[in-house]
Amino acid sequence: MQSFDENDIVFIKSLEVHTIIGIYDWEQETKQKLLIDIEASHDNTVPAKTDNIEDAVDYEFISTSIVKLFQNTKYQLIETVAEVCANWILTHTKSKTVKITVSKPDAISAAMNVGVQIARSKINKN
Repeated sequence: MQSFDENDIVFIKSLEVHTIIGIYDWEQETKQKLLIDIEASHDNTVPAKTDNIEDAVDYEFISTSIVKLFQNTKYQLIETVAEVCANWILTHTKSKTVKITVSKPDAISAAMNVGVQIARSKINKN
């Protein structure tokens, strides 16, 4: 398992995404709500000094991009959604590590929420 030990975090809580998700036939016919929590590491001392968005992890860019990413997709598992989300963030932002929680609040009537959580990091290619 990869560690998630960065001190500075940019986070997004309960990003609402509507997508086709589920293992049952009826779930593949209509969009369902997912809630995505994102914690992305980034050395925030630089943007704090420069006060420039170019030096920061832009949570608006991440939020709108993730919502668009899942608008026209079909997946069976929220585990897949979590991996796709983590890979996108690690590829398109300056974050070196990311923690993703994907919740499917309407999946189990007897439970308030169900979901998965993953932590991923960029592989050092040097």
